[in-house]
Amino acid sequence: MTDTAPRLPGLSGWLGRLAFNLHIAGIVAIALLLLIPLSMVRDLINERSYRQQEVQSGIAAEWGGAQTLVGPILKVPYRVKPAPNQPERLSAAFYLPQTLDATLSFTHEMRYRAVFEVPVYRAHGTLAGSFPPAASLPVPADATAMLWDQAVLLMGVGDLAGIDSDPSLTWRGQPAAFAPGSSAPAIPGMQAPLPPLTMTDSEPMSFSIDLAVRGTDRLLLVPVGAASTLSLTGDWPHPGFLGTLPGQREVTKTGFTASWSLSYLARGFPQHWTEATEAQPATAPSGYDSAGYSPGYDDRNGVASAMMASSVGMTLVQPVDFYHVSERAAKFGFLFVAAMFGTVFVIELASGRRVHVVQYLLIGAALALFFCLLLALSEVIGFTPAYLLAALMTTGLIGAYLAHIAGSRRRGLIGAGVLAGLYGYLYVLLQLEDMSLLAGSLGLFAALAAFMWFTRKVDWFRLAPSAAAELTGGEAHAKPETPMPG
Repeated sequence: MTDTAPRLPGLSGWLGRLAFNLHIAGIVAIALLLLIPLSMVRDLINERSYRQQEVQSGIAAEWGGAQTLVGPILKVPYRVKPAPNQPERLSAAFYLPQTLDATLSFTHEMRYRAVFEVPVYRAHGTLAGSFPPAASLPVPADATAMLWDQAVLLMGVGDLAGIDSDPSLTWRGQPAAFAPGSSAPAIPGMQAPLPPLTMTDSEPMSFSIDLAVRGTDRLLLVPVGAASTLSLTGDWPHPGFLGTLPGQREVTKTGFTASWSLSYLARGFPQHWTEATEAQPATAPSGYDSAGYSPGYDDRNGVASAMMASSVGMTLVQPVDFYHVSERAAKFGFLFVAAMFGTVFVIELASGRRVHVVQYLLIGAALALFFCLLLALSEVIGFTPAYLLAALMTTGLIGAYLAHIAGSRRRGLIGAGVLAGLYGYLYVLLQLEDMSLLAGSLGLFAALAAFMWFTRKVDWFRLAPSAAAELTGGEAHAKPETPMPG
């Protein structure tokens, strides 16, 4: 087939300069116009990310949410010394264990809804330790009588819907049973009535709690003991540790083990308090909420807030959050457009064949579509295979298109090679995380230097045919390469 592709015009004087400048202005305008679809792709990524969070919340509501274990806590009611002309009322004192040794282990499962998957876990373990003897527990200053026979043991659980089986309690060697609900509103969970205590008891009050819970996202424990230890094992190979980091840990491809040894001096709440002092703000170290950030303390319940802030444990970290990675990749979209438009412009000058602004627009549309393909394929086959497939599709499409409009397979391969190099470089940037800024800056500098080098002989004040001749070392209308068949 005869090659009829239009060549750069041979206009002279001001008319030629105007045509050439308008051509460059059109390329720049198309590049800026492509910011609209690139912005739409980023909005789509955010929309799908929010949808995933909705799915995770829905599964958590059915399976069990993030679990934070608080306790056990000994609650003892007492009669308050009445003020003049006031009736007698009741209050309560809260006491924490002297020692707490917790051993927890879990196995993970995957739950699916449409194309979304959410990791969940089943955990079981034992909380054992002891409270000081009742005779040594401090009596509140405003108490007229301690009601030891009405003492209860509180156990806080983040999401009661996740309790997998009835927990068992052994108190001072005797079995006891938990009932749902808590008489301490700030610590939702369950409580167990205890055998009557007496002020003369001089033996430590030992306890052991066996429990099994289901949950999502994270598993935390509040170190309520004056001396607390936690041993946590699981089969999730990508744990993220929250709160105080474990003193010992080992992470392998099949799971992890971690252990903590914590003193009450490192936390922000006391060993005992009353309902009257419970609402006073407590000074606490930085803690984490469901997203891993400091929660901000509620002045209406300083002790409970400080407890949550002092929790330690782990979260199920997704090794590749492809929504986050896709969003990072989409931020480089305009740089891809600029780099490829620069490459096409150099090919245009070197070949002496005009590339219409509509053809630039189609090339830019293919570049923007890459990020949409990446997102859609990642939800089905994972990020790395999706990235490879989307990059191959886009590179093949643009390379074949360039080969036709430049009339040369070689120049089409050059364009495809540049684009493949850009995709490879972007993949490396996405893996670097902390060093991506440095690597990205160096890459941009290298790309700019390459463009300046290949256009160093172009006299931008002259017309395109003359500029192309200087770029290629000959005449712009020299004998063309063998045209593409078809």
